[in-house]
Amino acid sequence: MWPFAFLTNAKTRNLAKSMENNLFFYLSLGLDAGLIGFLVAGTFVTVLYYPFFWIQIAMIVALYNVCAQDQQRIRNGEINGY
Repeated sequence: MWPFAFLTNAKTRNLAKSMENNLFFYLSLGLDAGLIGFLVAGTFVTVLYYPFFWIQIAMIVALYNVCAQDQQRIRNGEINGY
C-alpha cells in the first residue's frame, strides 16, 4: 500500500503544478514526509499503532480527490483557478 500512497502524492503534485496551487503541492509533500516518518517509527512500535497508517492513506486519497475535482472544475470553467 505504501508505494501507491507515494504514487498518489506524486499525481497530486502534478495536478497542483498544473493548477499553480502551492497549498496542494506542499500538503502532498508533507503527507509524504509524514508517511516516511510513520514507516520508520512503525517498525519499532506495537500493532496498535498501525491504524494510523490507514488514516494517513485516507488523507492522501482525500487530498488527491479534492485536487482532481478542482482541476475538473477549472477545465469546465466553473472556477477561474487560484
